[in-house]
Amino acid sequence: MPTAKVAGEPGAVKISLDDPTIIATYDPSGSLAVADAIPETAEAAYAKARQVALPARYNWFTQLVICGMGGSAISADLLRNFLFSKATVPVMVVRSSQLPATVGPNTLVIASSYSGNTAETLACYERAQELGARVVAISSGGKIQELSARDGTPFVPVKAGMQPRGAIGEMFYTLIGLVSQFEQLGIDPEEVEYSFGALRQVRMHHAFSLKTSENPSKALAQKLLGKLPIVFGVAPWTEAVAGRWKTQFNENSKLTAVFSVFPELSHNEIINLTTESAWMKENAHVIVLRYPDAESPIERAQIEICLEMISSYVHEITHIHGYGEGLLARQMSLVYLGDYLTLFLAFAQGIDPTPVPTITELKRRMGERLGSKAHAVSARLQGG
Repeated sequence: MPTAKVAGEPGAVKISLDDPTIIATYDPSGSLAVADAIPETAEAAYAKARQVALPARYNWFTQLVICGMGGSAISADLLRNFLFSKATVPVMVVRSSQLPATVGPNTLVIASSYSGNTAETLACYERAQELGARVVAISSGGKIQELSARDGTPFVPVKAGMQPRGAIGEMFYTLIGLVSQFEQLGIDPEEVEYSFGALRQVRMHHAFSLKTSENPSKALAQKLLGKLPIVFGVAPWTEAVAGRWKTQFNENSKLTAVFSVFPELSHNEIINLTTESAWMKENAHVIVLRYPDAESPIERAQIEICLEMISSYVHEITHIHGYGEGLLARQMSLVYLGDYLTLFLAFAQGIDPTPVPTITELKRRMGERLGSKAHAVSARLQGG
């Protein structure tokens, strides 16, 4: 298999993404197959969650608090962005072991942990129970399922056996299927249905079987070799999507990446992005994730002017709008595009996207350092 050095990143390689043998070589865990199945996984998870029966008292609440970490928390962030202009109650995402002081008996708390063993989420679950909140747990099993059975808490199972970041279709659509039952959140089932079509459009136009000349994600992956990806979202519509892209570059592609969000970045980050730097000019590739239908004239002008000002200081700017009709279709198609892109970028570097050895090592060291608590911590420090 021919390889070549890539300028800007010592040791990096450039492998043809049109070579069908690279999947067997660099994807032994089947991460691409998991990605290919996302449209069907999402649709099945949504339908299943819609059928979950909850106690009558859960039908009314004064705030929604979703607790999670890593790959589980990104689903909560995506939902929060989607509900920004729909929900008539506050929606909060907690990425820690602490609950806000506002949580009480009239709060709906969803504890979301793909593994079911995430230490921070377990702590939030138990605190929510102490405060008398209306609690629901989502996981593939683990400790949180045991606690739910003990407490008589509604438990929503998800399919096990995936990396938390690869379970985005399962976790997000389980979450939105569950909360679509609540009128206070204003979710239109038709908009969710549109998003399934958008996911299938992504797969149709970006699947690995398509040659690089016909596949925009493969083409962009080749452009990003040896570059620094800088991902811009637009708050609140594509803010969480940009964060997801950043972490997928980190975990799948094993690359440093940066993400920021309009309009905030135009009040600070535009300074460093318009400072003369030969390295940035050679290596910084800006990717802008847009949802123009929701942008106000002020926001649109601000985004366009900022990008005009930045353009001469970075290597390249790529605009991506996603597929489909409606905000959810655009959000989730953009998420899916990022998954394909970062997998392809891993393959182009000759990297297996699945292993995350540094995270495994961190868990091991945490267990050792905490001594007598080592076994419990090792069991509970699961990502997502």
